[in-house]
Amino acid sequence: MALYLLNYNALTPAQIAQLRGITLPPAQQRYAGTIDSALHTLNTTQSADICGLALLVDATPQAFMLLRRGALLPYWARTDAAIIQALQVDEAQQRRGLGRFFLTALAAHVREMWPEVRCLQLSVAGENQAALSLYRRQGWVDTGPGFRGQAGFERQMTFVL
Repeated sequence: MALYLLNYNALTPAQIAQLRGITLPPAQQRYAGTIDSALHTLNTTQSADICGLALLVDATPQAFMLLRRGALLPYWARTDAAIIQALQVDEAQQRRGLGRFFLTALAAHVREMWPEVRCLQLSVAGENQAALSLYRRQGWVDTGPGFRGQAGFERQMTFVL
């Protein structure tokens, strides 16, 4: 099984169509939204400070995330950060290590793409124990007080590059 990250802009039309097929269970959509909403954000934001990344499994997109930096950072993020938004692993591919691989490969990808970025950050619902456990196992640290997000109480997590 060949796993690799690819920028959205480098996907073929067939891969973009496959990417649009990513689905999440309704409970996860509450946190990450849908692939259509993530792609809408990406395709309507004209900025070098946003990037879509797909995780391909044998050349087929099975996961996706948005990265934002600079002028597109939320108020709670460090100015030298890139934030992860809308991390989505296709429902049929979950519990196979793809999220773990995505987070591991992401650090090197961001260092190459945006060398001025010093850390990755994200916001995660405090009740989302599966996600919190994954992030902690991957070396992410809880670095911010909770705040009220759209899905309830959230925590800030940081991974230093």
